[in-house]
Amino acid sequence: MGSKWMLDASQDEEASMTSKLSVGVNSSGKVCGIVKAGKGALEWDGLGDTLKTATNMGVKIIEGLQEVLSPRAETVGFCG
Repeated sequence: MGSKWMLDASQDEEASMTSKLSVGVNSSGKVCGIVKAGKGALEWDGLGDTLKTATNMGVKIIEGLQEVLSPRAETVGFCG
């Protein structure tokens, strides 16, 4: 993708990349893990904005999962 960053790439998109950066966040939006994979180099311009986007989206995904899983947790013993 050149020097572009992509959020939640498909399998086909990932197959065309030479590197990827995975960012793990917790429900508070704190970065708790970063993994770089692939042989390609990453361009660090805009990394701060990329991490900000990853944390914002990560929190939204976690909130959505909690909404779906919370009612079910009471019936199956989910530890939240």
